[in-house]
Amino acid sequence: MKKIIKSLGVIAAMSVIVIGATRAYFSDQETSKGNVLSAGTIDISVDGQNPWTAKYTDKLTDMKPSQVRYVSFTVKNVGANPVRVWKHLGSFVTATGTINEPECTAENGVWGGTTCTGSPTPIDNLDGVVTYDMSVCPVTTDDGCLVDEDGSPTGTDWATIIDAVDQITLDDIESAWIDIAGFLTDKALQKDDEIKVVQSYHIQADAGNEYQGDTLTFNIDILAQQLNAPEVTSGTLLMENKDASWNILKGDGTWGFLIFKQSNPTFEYTFKGHGLTPNTGYSLIYYADPWPGNHPGALLGTDMSDANGDLVITGNPDLGFDLPHPNDGNYPTGAKIWLVPSTCYNEGAKSVTCWPFPADMLFEYNLIQYDDTGP
Repeated sequence: MKKIIKSLGVIAAMSVIVIGATRAYFSDQETSKGNVLSAGTIDISVDGQNPWTAKYTDKLTDMKPSQVRYVSFTVKNVGANPVRVWKHLGSFVTATGTINEPECTAENGVWGGTTCTGSPTPIDNLDGVVTYDMSVCPVTTDDGCLVDEDGSPTGTDWATIIDAVDQITLDDIESAWIDIAGFLTDKALQKDDEIKVVQSYHIQADAGNEYQGDTLTFNIDILAQQLNAPEVTSGTLLMENKDASWNILKGDGTWGFLIFKQSNPTFEYTFKGHGLTPNTGYSLIYYADPWPGNHPGALLGTDMSDANGDLVITGNPDLGFDLPHPNDGNYPTGAKIWLVPSTCYNEGAKSVTCWPFPADMLFEYNLIQYDDTGP
């Protein structure tokens, strides 16, 4: 009897547990179905071509001193997002091309009727005697981007990026990435917007017979990047002076180029400046904004300009850090390189002391990056 009672008790207890386990609660569940994560598009076309396959050899053949040839094209944002747009000339290859009697004689050879004999000294640096300029225009109206019959800009909306007055040569600007949308209000090319680019190529008036028949082969590159991408950098940096509102001054003859090794144990470089104050000492510096938490910067080199206002500084300082320095938190994507009169630079504090800055002070056109591979 006791066993039966115990069995009934176990059954009753199990019944309570089962009842407790099946108790219901009010609830509601909603499901968002079919979610898709997709990447946006960054894409440009040039003169309606995508990919860009055009060549401009026909516009640049049979050039002679003092002649100007114009190359133009239109860049359109055919992607879904706004982009920054950069342009550069690269992959230069110079060659003797066709040699004739005047070139042979100019290079100290002996013309044999069809060939140049003796011991001629070939001079093939055609890129060093061809000056270059560039203008850009937002394609919004027909009148704003007008050009004349030769291709020279005449419309009212053109912005000068590189001025012919500065006499910048192709070998100066080789491999330098130039921002060609920075003149726009938002510094970007919006979806479906277009900009027209005009470049001129001009063999200098004093280019002699040694350049007859010579050739230069090169690429024109256009790069579009999303807005928050790092600065586009290379081992060539254009440097310009600015006005009190930090606007770049073009066409005043004051400018420079820094050519450096982007990855090297030391910061090996050559700087060339023009239009500076004659017979004046200058300092080339890495400028890091000197407020707490940032790196103080570095002096890269000093030298004197000559009587014509030209300046060459070469060096390979062992910085011991990358550019930008990791502590330069205000400019983490690239470093500022400035040329300042030495009287305006405090070496101990690594600070610039002339404010407002003088007209012969040069600033980087783009930020730079350098990888210090030393120990």
